[in-house]
Amino acid sequence: MDGKLDLEIVTPSGPLISESVDEVVVPGALGEMGILPGHLPIASSLKPGEIVYKSRKNKKSLAVSWGFVEVSREGKVNLLADTAETADAIDVERAKRAKEKAEKELAKISDTSTQEYKKNELKLQRALVRIQVARKSGKSDT
Repeated sequence: MDGKLDLEIVTPSGPLISESVDEVVVPGALGEMGILPGHLPIASSLKPGEIVYKSRKNKKSLAVSWGFVEVSREGKVNLLADTAETADAIDVERAKRAKEKAEKELAKISDTSTQEYKKNELKLQRALVRIQVARKSGKSDT
């Protein structure tokens, strides 16, 4: 490896990203995880959040809803995501509507241990991440 990571991000729709990068930050199930060249091999599940990857001074991000990340000994970072969206692909108004709908549904549910509550909580998290990624890119004014 020449001090780079080979990043591959794949969704059920097909490959999304295939780049050589300097650093990747992912929303691991146990917290944010930074990956640099020489990182030990690891596999982790992902929670809804923002993936940030950098190459030189160029920094890009995308929203991910759920998935897995694997770092190989050879410096490959393979990320399999249920959904992943670049800031340009995010429909901000749709994300805002999804946020409002999830908040309304959560307000109706008194038992926070139910599957319905958890489902709406995940919908809210996904909408918030999408809005955050769009905002950071300058796509949204909220």
